[in-house]
Amino acid sequence: MLAHAWEKAGLIDQCLLTWQDILQKHERYYEQHKKEYMARVQIDVAKHNYTLTELRQYRRYLKQPPDTQPPIDVKFDVKVRVVEPKIIEVSGTVDLGNYYDEQMQKMDYRPGRVDVVLRDEGYKSSILPTDEKEAGEVWRQKVFTFDVPDVTIMQEQIAIIKGRFKRKIDMSKDPMMYSFKAPRYVVTVRFNPLYAPPQTQDRIGWRGEGLTDKRYLRLDKVTTVDKDGKEYTVDVRRVRKHLLLTREQLLSGKGEAVEYTGLE
Repeated sequence: MLAHAWEKAGLIDQCLLTWQDILQKHERYYEQHKKEYMARVQIDVAKHNYTLTELRQYRRYLKQPPDTQPPIDVKFDVKVRVVEPKIIEVSGTVDLGNYYDEQMQKMDYRPGRVDVVLRDEGYKSSILPTDEKEAGEVWRQKVFTFDVPDVTIMQEQIAIIKGRFKRKIDMSKDPMMYSFKAPRYVVTVRFNPLYAPPQTQDRIGWRGEGLTDKRYLRLDKVTTVDKDGKEYTVDVRRVRKHLLLTREQLLSGKGEAVEYTGLE
């Protein structure tokens, strides 16, 4: 699980080191349990995962030129419309298919998804305490309740099909979850390369090294630690756009979101 988590975060050196450690442990176990079928299988699985990750790292970064270069312009854009009371339609483009050959364009291949989040303007998620003693104190003070806070947060994903995405999102059937008590709402639509399937990452990289956009490219700093516990930062290239809707638009069932510049 740890090796896969490192890879999902785009931290491939740590991922490979973890697979090496796992492989060594499986080999030591096998020396004492050679009659166990699964002991041999676990070695094969670890070797397969290590070799596959190493191959992907070579093709995406180490070979010259790497498969992730030059970056492709994904031409990202988003529109959000209110089509009925508390129902929005999210549509847009993110051209991850512009490097496929003609035969691949005929296939029903979906190169990824965009994340959609609607929330009260100014909303900030709670930050969990990092200190164990402090965390224990926080949990002791909390009283469990089924009451839902008067905050509206919606999260969805939309599949990208041939460079486009479109979906209606219905928030009208659960007034407890979607109370719409704030005057304004921010809608964020994002494509995150860390969550893309391996076939797409083969072209754009784990951390988006092979994508660019003239308007909505964002370079996010992610802090992590190496095998010795030393902190360092890596860059993740994402594309995202923020838009603004009003409570009046959402309740009346009509209106189009405008671009919101109050967030990065």
